[in-house]
Amino acid sequence: SNAVRDGNFLWSGTFKAGLIRYNLETGQVVNYQADGRSGSINSNYVPETFRDRSGRIWFSAGSDGTMYRVNPDNNSFERFHMGESHMITQCKDGFFWILGIDRLVRFDPLSLDTMHIIFKKPLPHEELAGLLDMTPFIRDTEGIFWYGQQDNGLYRIDPERREWTHYNYDKNNPTGLPDIHVKIIYCDSRGTVWLSTWVGLSKVIKHPH
Repeated sequence: SNAVRDGNFLWSGTFKAGLIRYNLETGQVVNYQADGRSGSINSNYVPETFRDRSGRIWFSAGSDGTMYRVNPDNNSFERFHMGESHMITQCKDGFFWILGIDRLVRFDPLSLDTMHIIFKKPLPHEELAGLLDMTPFIRDTEGIFWYGQQDNGLYRIDPERREWTHYNYDKNNPTGLPDIHVKIIYCDSRGTVWLSTWVGLSKVIKHPH
């Protein structure tokens, strides 16, 4: 999510203007930006905000896997660096997952422990940090991760097999991906994965792997 409520405060990330803390009672707005001062955030690109299992607020900043935990004073942050990209998702078990070129990193925001799952072969990108146009990265109800690109189709990542599969548009495949521009990925309560592309809405038909 890009906005999380914590009591009277609403925390929201922005694409170019840093982190915003809005007081729902008083209307006060505080904007935290990368101004180079001690304790400031490292980037004004804040794509995600999260709440951990204990209720603490976290947010990602920049494109290199940096995350911050909001301190109890609600006005300062603790910095962590667990991965190498801004592709971060939080699952129902409370863990944060960070996608890298050659791995998935599972981060526990309570214990601060990490676990690395190394792929059998790396993803075909020079770097994930520069791919700011990627769609949100999700895990479905079967534990499979999905992410897409605005101009290069869809990726499926199986963490148990440590393998990934790339799906792209093929005009000769009537049941394949309908367009290379994948904008949104969503998994509903039944476990169905849905894609939004430039040509409409599509449902992923899952086959045994």
